[in-house]
Amino acid sequence: MEPEDSSSATQLANPSSAIEPDGADAKSVHVPVQAPAPPPVQVAVPAPEPVPELTADQVQAQSAFDALLAEPAAPASSSTSELSSMATGSEYPETGDGLVSPAEGIDTAGFPPPIFDFSDRPERVAPHPERLDWAALGLAVVAPPVGLITSIVVRVLSQRRNGWTSTIARLATTVSVAMTVVFAVLVTIGINVAQSNAAWSAKLSASVPLCWELQSTPGILAQPGFGWPIDRTPLPETLAAMKAYQARWELLATKAPSFEKAPVGSIAEAAAVLVNQVESSNSIDRAANLSQISMITAQSGLVDWVAIYCK
Repeated sequence: MEPEDSSSATQLANPSSAIEPDGADAKSVHVPVQAPAPPPVQVAVPAPEPVPELTADQVQAQSAFDALLAEPAAPASSSTSELSSMATGSEYPETGDGLVSPAEGIDTAGFPPPIFDFSDRPERVAPHPERLDWAALGLAVVAPPVGLITSIVVRVLSQRRNGWTSTIARLATTVSVAMTVVFAVLVTIGINVAQSNAAWSAKLSASVPLCWELQSTPGILAQPGFGWPIDRTPLPETLAAMKAYQARWELLATKAPSFEKAPVGSIAEAAAVLVNQVESSNSIDRAANLSQISMITAQSGLVDWVAIYCK
């Protein structure tokens, strides 16, 4: 029995040395092999960044903050009153920049300086008219072109100085533009009227000599053919009267203004043609001659011209 015990002990101590039994009914014994352990995972830990050194202002601010935390808490009643005063803005009035600034008399020693300093900014003032604005408005009515230039200059200066322009300055610009347009239209009409009056006066002055000559023989324009000889006198006397008529209208043509010289001259030319016909034929057709000269005088428009320029 002892040898069997030693063999069993050897098999238990070294299972790999066990002998498999012979025979078909024998069963194989498999002993698992233990897998090796995985290598340890190494994680890279970044080195801590160096802490920057504090500046003098930051050190002062940190000291003030630590001192503030070390102070004992104020009574609740005083905190409530301070909060109510801050809400009403009695101790922190609103400035022109829309920021809240500490009231005068509060000790700000030990506190860090503000990040944004708006103390150098000018205080905002509501837009209001100034003397130059009213002057520009007055000039816009009295002298529109001058008022327009003045209003533009005033608005530019006010915008640069104050950041705004008043309503009066803008109104001055609008009024001056409208009045300048009206002024330009009136000036144009005035110039045209003055030119028309000057041309009319020039025509009246140029018509004076002809008017005086026509008035020296009153009623001549009311006669047939403007004084054409119609008396049945002997031929030599009638021919002499016809030549006198021709000479008379040639003289009037020299007195006529430039714009009436052609109609008056046509009467003298028609008389010269009739004189030549009588002299060449040594006969006269009084009715035909009167009809021809009357047609020329009617076409001259001299009657209407005298009614206009010889008043």
